[in-house]
Amino acid sequence: MYELTLQQTETVSAYVKRQQVVYAHLCDDLIDHLCCDLEESVRNGIEFNEAFRQLKRRIGKGGIKKIQEDTLYAVDYKYRKMKNLMKVAGVAGTVFLGFSTIFKLQHYPLSGALLVVGAIILVTLFLPASLMVLWKESKSGRNIFMFVTAFLASTLFIAGILFKVQHWTGGSMLLAVGLLIALIILLPVSMVRALRNPDKILPSRVIVSGTITIMLYGSGFLLKILHWPGATILLSVSIILLVSFIIPATFYYRWKDDDHVAPEALFLIFTVVMFIVPATIINLNANRNFDNLFIKTSSLNDRNIELRLLRNNLLVSNAGLSDYQGLTDLESAKAKVISSINRIENIVAPSYNKLKKQYFTDRTNNQDDLFNYHNTEMVLEPGSDILATLERNLSEYAGMVGIMNAEFQEQYNTKLLALETYLPVTPGTDESRYSFSPVAMVQCLEVLKGAVLDAEALTIRNIKLKSAK
Repeated sequence: MYELTLQQTETVSAYVKRQQVVYAHLCDDLIDHLCCDLEESVRNGIEFNEAFRQLKRRIGKGGIKKIQEDTLYAVDYKYRKMKNLMKVAGVAGTVFLGFSTIFKLQHYPLSGALLVVGAIILVTLFLPASLMVLWKESKSGRNIFMFVTAFLASTLFIAGILFKVQHWTGGSMLLAVGLLIALIILLPVSMVRALRNPDKILPSRVIVSGTITIMLYGSGFLLKILHWPGATILLSVSIILLVSFIIPATFYYRWKDDDHVAPEALFLIFTVVMFIVPATIINLNANRNFDNLFIKTSSLNDRNIELRLLRNNLLVSNAGLSDYQGLTDLESAKAKVISSINRIENIVAPSYNKLKKQYFTDRTNNQDDLFNYHNTEMVLEPGSDILATLERNLSEYAGMVGIMNAEFQEQYNTKLLALETYLPVTPGTDESRYSFSPVAMVQCLEVLKGAVLDAEALTIRNIKLKSAK
């Protein structure tokens, strides 16, 4: 009867231990079982290395870990409890987030509440339970760093998504920190561990290239969230690397010896084809469409304001009212309103005009200022007098317009010169103020400028009619 040599037995033992089998009796039983299987194969005329390769192929990737999980689930009550909690919380959190997405897209109520509940379930139940399950299955000091890092990055990322969607303060910072932890710490450490694994299936060049591709994609995603330049380039390069090299190489080395299409392969294709690539392309295309539409609308609006100013000047000149004291006072009040509006625009979008000029010269546009909610909150935060100053100046101007057009009060809608028609007036009390991005606030203020100039035109015409009688 053939028996394995000591060196061959140690090879089998090292293979089992590399699978992080921490249950002592199970480890010994597995080594003994695998050795018996190999001895039977060698007796049937198969060389040891080939028999060992076929054995590992039959076990499959993660097969040893699956045996340990099933054993722990059967004998360890705490592990079983954590495992069940992890499954239930993972499904529940995903369901809540899924319905939240649907409700958000359809503008149904309770989308925010569903998102909050889903995020809380994932952060407070699923991730801690997953951390405890992973630790129970490995109990390795080398892994605890990986587990904690992944837990921290995931928690910050989910919280960042929640804060970003709900327009709460700190969303961008949470997302950035979570992604940076994953990109700078988690991915490089995972790559080093994969390269050092003697049982690795993929060649080192594929592992390194795949890690770099993920880091490029994550960096592009981070820049996109922060609205910094370079996001489009990084996302495009990472997608090209993914579909032209990483996916084909993974398929070749991972499943080249398989006789059938593995479910894992189908899942990989489905994920890439249905989610990653389309989502990136749609995002980049929507970004370009937004640039074109925003720049075109803003430029037309600027031209509209210029034409209204020219119209009003011509009305004053043709009516011979240049020295009319009432119009002089009205002009002074209008100048205060326009000055207050320009002040706010320079705070919420400092490079507003520069962006448009840059777009028309080289067809590029850096949108960082247009979506920096922090700039908006500087205007709307409690204690700020920026918006209050505009409201006072606008109220003074509206009062003068009302007096000069008293006979048209029924026909003229006084709300057209009310600040609450365009922006939340009282800082700190309206939760919708957080939904005002700089680009939205600038557009609202530009519309307000038009209303101010139209009110001036109405007043000039009314004074001309009175003087003609």
